[in-house]
Amino acid sequence: MEFNFEVGKDEKHKIHFTHDLFWGGLKACVDGLNVPIEGLPGISINPYFVRAFLIGDTEKHEVRVQIIRPGMFAGFRKDWKYKTYIDGKEYKAFYG
Repeated sequence: MEFNFEVGKDEKHKIHFTHDLFWGGLKACVDGLNVPIEGLPGISINPYFVRAFLIGDTEKHEVRVQIIRPGMFAGFRKDWKYKTYIDGKEYKAFYG
């Protein structure tokens, strides 16, 4: 699953987020540069998990991605939901 969105009013940043549904790997890029994401999930029985990172130099923002996984055999299913939050406010949802 991959999706893109933009953050910032005066200092704009392009976020590119990828998630390998089968192996569980997550990757976030801000303006083409990798952003470290702590606590990458391996095997998890939780129905959702949240990953967050900070971006910006003069205009700082906290970006959070809540990942809601389907039930059984999640790696083989395509009904995952990704809710993005910017500075604690829900921004946009992506599905895949």
